[in-house]
Amino acid sequence: MKKLVALTAVASVALSSAAFAMSDKDLLAKATVSLTDAIALAEKNQAGKAIEADLSEEKDTPIWEIKLLNGDQEFDVKVNGATGTIIESKKD
Repeated sequence: MKKLVALTAVASVALSSAAFAMSDKDLLAKATVSLTDAIALAEKNQAGKAIEADLSEEKDTPIWEIKLLNGDQEFDVKVNGATGTIIESKKD
């Protein structure tokens, strides 16, 4: 019985969290920084060329996640999709 109650509680939290997630269309509409601009900002911040980009959501904010390649090294750069601020830049 305890397992059933625990699983029900976990499922309820998971479902309620999913209900608040933005759709891809809404997330893209909220991103005032374009993909092209996000790539330019990432490449300006960290030497390399963009090889991958993804738009995600963190705390109701669109975040561009740009993967850069410089020689044989990869870097991950996160760009705030609303402000253009570099949030994180790290070697992968």
